[in-house]
Amino acid sequence: MFACMRIPVLSLLLLALAGTAAAQNAKPQPEMMDEVIVTAPRNGEPDFQEAQEYHQKEYQRLHAMFGKELPAQPRGDQVFAAGGAMTGPNDRSAARDQVQNAPRLRDTFSGN
Repeated sequence: MFACMRIPVLSLLLLALAGTAAAQNAKPQPEMMDEVIVTAPRNGEPDFQEAQEYHQKEYQRLHAMFGKELPAQPRGDQVFAAGGAMTGPNDRSAARDQVQNAPRLRDTFSGN
């Protein structure tokens, strides 16, 4: 008895859904308008060219006062040489020796 009632109810439900879908498709689509991209400066902020010119003048002023900065010196060799030669990844004898030979806290903060 309930099976007989399900079929008409389901068919009415499907017809209602199909009707709303057809009504949505029948609506005319609004015309697409071109986007307007605003490139004016906002809140008095300088544009890229003004900022670049300002920074260039500032660099020239600082170079005149302090001279050009020295090129960076790679320190990789110094950093890796500080660790010393390791015999294996699990050998911590060098670190243990450094900790044992380190000055004591009372010696570093004493007034002598």
